[in-house]
Amino acid sequence: MNNINNNKDIVNIPNFENWKKQINDYVYEEIKIKLDDLPDQNYRILYEKNILSPKNLSFIILGNYYNQFIEELEHYLNKSDNKI
Repeated sequence: MNNINNNKDIVNIPNFENWKKQINDYVYEEIKIKLDDLPDQNYRILYEKNILSPKNLSFIILGNYYNQFIEELEHYLNKSDNKI
């Protein structure tokens, strides 16, 4: 019988703590910031829905982080009339 869910990242995560640790590891590897120091997410709900792998969710978290960084940078540049 074929397994419909072939995403190994999801299938091989036995519990919530390990799943969240994997997300934290991906994010920390990229930006050197832990999940606890970033805006809250509905991790438990996302884990229970089982629709995103830890890696895919880390991409979303990193995208949100970079979008916020860009918004703050643009605000600073507009406020101080600095140009890049």
